[in-house]
Amino acid sequence: MPRLPFDNEIKTLRFLSGEMTQGDLGDKVGVTRQTIAAIEQDLLRDGLLLRYRTESGVDGVGGAEHPFLACSFWLVSAYAEADRRDDAHRLFDRLVGLVNDVGLLAEEYDPVHRRMAGNFPQAFSHLALVQAAFRLGTD
Repeated sequence: MPRLPFDNEIKTLRFLSGEMTQGDLGDKVGVTRQTIAAIEQDLLRDGLLLRYRTESGVDGVGGAEHPFLACSFWLVSAYAEADRRDDAHRLFDRLVGLVNDVGLLAEEYDPVHRRMAGNFPQAFSHLALVQAAFRLGTD
């Protein structure tokens, strides 16, 4: 196959497949720009992603939650898949900057008080960090 003028997987996929709808793209890469926009509109708070809306109370837990770090790292991966590499790097850098003095992350982060919240340390946050780093490592 000839060398393409770009190395981004989504651009390559679109180039090789000709015209591709967002639905086709979603089938191929698992996420669409519309999905990300809907999630951002509904769950993005202070630049980080909530796990879900807590207002309904269906989870049986009182009060609001802080942004969930694993979900925020998931958003990094989604940005990368949707060809939003600058957004992915910007959010990844912000999230990595939240680690404590020994490199650990909690389950949630309180951006108002600038502190970790929830379970600490949280393995899911670290796993999502590694997955996001792996996704961005293809740059």
